[in-house]
Amino acid sequence: MVRTYFNGLIGLVLCLLFTSRVIALEVTATVDKNPVLLDEAITLIVKATGDVDREAFQSDSLLKDFVVGNTSVSSQTQMINFDTTRTTTWRTILFPKQEGTFTIPSIEIMGERTQPIDIRVLPVPTTSTQEQRDFFVTAELDRNRVYVQQHVTYTVKLYMATNIERGSLQSPEMENGRIEQVGDDKQYSDIVNGKRFQIIERTFVLIPEQSGQFTIQAPIFSGEVLATNTRQSFGFFNRTRNITRRGPLLTLDVKPIPSSIDGAWLPSKYVEITESWPDNKEFVVGEPITRTLTLTVEGQTEEQLPEIPQIYPPSVKTYQDQAETKSAQQEGRILAQRIESTAIIPTQEGSMVLPGVEVPWFNVETQQIEVASIPAKTVQVNPAVGLQTSQAAPVTTLSPSLPEPEETQPLVDTSQASPSILIWQVLSGVFALLWLITLAAWWTGRTAPQQAPVKQRRNQTQRADKKALLAALKQADTAQLQPLLWQWLNDTLGQSFSSLHDALAHPEAHEIKMHYAALTASKFSPSTSTWTPDNFAQAITTLEKKLATRTTQEDGTLPSLYPAA
Repeated sequence: MVRTYFNGLIGLVLCLLFTSRVIALEVTATVDKNPVLLDEAITLIVKATGDVDREAFQSDSLLKDFVVGNTSVSSQTQMINFDTTRTTTWRTILFPKQEGTFTIPSIEIMGERTQPIDIRVLPVPTTSTQEQRDFFVTAELDRNRVYVQQHVTYTVKLYMATNIERGSLQSPEMENGRIEQVGDDKQYSDIVNGKRFQIIERTFVLIPEQSGQFTIQAPIFSGEVLATNTRQSFGFFNRTRNITRRGPLLTLDVKPIPSSIDGAWLPSKYVEITESWPDNKEFVVGEPITRTLTLTVEGQTEEQLPEIPQIYPPSVKTYQDQAETKSAQQEGRILAQRIESTAIIPTQEGSMVLPGVEVPWFNVETQQIEVASIPAKTVQVNPAVGLQTSQAAPVTTLSPSLPEPEETQPLVDTSQASPSILIWQVLSGVFALLWLITLAAWWTGRTAPQQAPVKQRRNQTQRADKKALLAALKQADTAQLQPLLWQWLNDTLGQSFSSLHDALAHPEAHEIKMHYAALTASKFSPSTSTWTPDNFAQAITTLEKKLATRTTQEDGTLPSLYPAA
């Protein structure tokens, strides 16, 4: 009996649940305001009562007359007396595209349809009546007709007569173009028709990529403000209301690139190219000098700037550094710069012509092609200081000249001297000569032991200097290498050079000079350098052995069994 009653109760519950699920689906659609101003948003609310899919709502049918914004969905389930009710609600933000009367078509949800809704769209009040509204957005272009890739300045202003709890201002949108914000927002206050507004101004740059006529989707402001029509509050939280404002739709006419343009396309109102040199500009064979070219363009981004064409004569070697680009905003103008630095190393002395630099561009104001240029110039390349000195002062061989003996009268007439006097004079000369030989031998034996330690200490110092030089080479540290190389050349060549440049100009140091020039060039363009520390070290060892062999041959002594490392 109990089991029968229990089974009947379960059946009743299942019956009720099944009944609640087969209840007919009900779908309704409403809007939060009607009529609406052109810059205001409409919230379309679609409710479906029953078991429906959250993805059942589609907004494609609304795109004809409205700009569709975000859509939120929520679900709620209620059970009263075993009657389960499920309600799914979709809220979609709509912005009318133009003034007039438009119809929100019937919305289908799982076979059920809503009733159409007619919407009246009113024009935005003129400036004289804007003071009646607490919030509105304006937008303007600095020009309506441009060329492809020509910058357009788009300025948005949000006017607020009262404080907002929170809010956001979206960026504008344009088909077949890029939009970038320039600088930070500006905040200030102003009085419009007797009413004070807080204004947030934001500047964008539009860069059209294709020709044609395009509509710029205005930015949308969404925020929450305190409700002014109620005094109710919930604890510490005041009741707020949502507001949405949109700026006006603007049309941009984009013209194609003129057919007369052959080469890089650079539309602008102002283009300038300049060059700069070091303060002590002097062209010397084998010495690098840096030339810096700066291209400045108004109304372009740094990514759009072309490479600066540079041509140099075959009598120089060039090493170009990586280009530097930057952009800035000055007095409402957008300026972009491209900076290219090139190390120029002359290889021949004499007169040299540096060709001019030309950058063609299109003046959007005059509709003409212009050229920003640097004129060609003739420079004088001086020889290396060491070579100049050796050529100016040729080496001459000095041969000693002995004065011719004069005829003198002898103090003693030897023809009349006695034999005893002659014998005494001969013996005195012999004894004097023997005394001088003895004195010389004593002096040589006294100084020889002292010279050996001095020479040994000098060799130890040179080996230490060479070791430090090779360590600096391995690290490619030019700042540490220069004084060490200078000192090593002084010791190896046996001269006191006034500078490293003079030491490298010595004929015996030609190979060292070439490796040092390659090392210096590698600092400007590492990717194209063939310099290696091993080759430089080998050149140092080769020169050292060459000079040691020559010295040994001149002295007639055997070379050291263990030469200095």
